[in-house]
Amino acid sequence: MIRIALGDQILVGFLDHVDTGDANAYTADFVPPVTALVEGMVLRMRVTNANTGPSTFSPNGLAAKPLVGGGHGALQGGELVPNGNVWMQYNAGAGGAWIIVASSNGATQVPKGLKSLHAVNMSQLGNYFSIHSLSVTSTLTAAR
Repeated sequence: MIRIALGDQILVGFLDHVDTGDANAYTADFVPPVTALVEGMVLRMRVTNANTGPSTFSPNGLAAKPLVGGGHGALQGGELVPNGNVWMQYNAGAGGAWIIVASSNGATQVPKGLKSLHAVNMSQLGNYFSIHSLSVTSTLTAAR
């Protein structure tokens, strides 16, 4: 067990907590239990079901809060994968949300790049890399 305490709250729990919820509605029971959500709290969970879109997380039956990516946007699907591990940090701002810090083998949300050396996300590329198909129809005529 890795344990960092803030008062009586666990900031990092046991490493083998398995989610017991459904896809997109994740839950996990930590021992000792998480009894309150604390700003900056980090928890690790082994994922059972892949996410298919926006998702929530509820440790120990506390109120479910949105899971968001590193760009603080709603999940789109594929960020959480079965048997993968996800590290989440609680952010109390704007009503509270769990920000994915890392997710083994899951897609990573990238915020919009603002400077020349920042990574860009797909929405910033627009149609730059779109693939166009070309249809060719030919008629063969026998030579005489």
